[in-house]
Amino acid sequence: MKALNVFIINDFEGYYYDGSTRYSGNNENTEENLTADELMNRTSGYVGVQNGLTGLISMDLDRINKRTFQYSTVDMSKRNNWMGIDIFNKLVAWLRTGKEPDIIWDVVLPAKILYKITSECPNANVYVGIKGGLKAFEAMSKEEIAGKRWGIKTTDAPLTSQWIEGSKFKAVIEGKNVFNA
Repeated sequence: MKALNVFIINDFEGYYYDGSTRYSGNNENTEENLTADELMNRTSGYVGVQNGLTGLISMDLDRINKRTFQYSTVDMSKRNNWMGIDIFNKLVAWLRTGKEPDIIWDVVLPAKILYKITSECPNANVYVGIKGGLKAFEAMSKEEIAGKRWGIKTTDAPLTSQWIEGSKFKAVIEGKNVFNA
């Protein structure tokens, strides 16, 4: 009640707030904020991207080219939304040129990102882990598929029957027109 009274007495103005000291969104280990072009010249370190791999792969090219990314030489490999500079540079090159990245996939990603990878990287030996395998995947509705996250791994053969080839994953997505493919 006292705070409300003070607010009213001060003509509905809150406490003084210095906007220049607000949180910048940078991790405390960030050493620099650099553009993708500046990061291409780096050979070691880590890059922070909002929403990690998903965020980077989802970005349109204009945004990749204009924005700055957090950079650190501190080991950030166990931190969310951070990736090694080599992975970052390979993904940026892929998104800019369309040339398949030489990446060993071993992550969990949303269906839309998995579709992009399986569509634009047909030569990658990737498998998508789906509980119940191909039959269960084919039985899912468009909405179920669009809302799911699955693991993707680079391997020469499926790990179990729960892992389906990237090309089959892509075919089911397109067959059901999940992302208006």
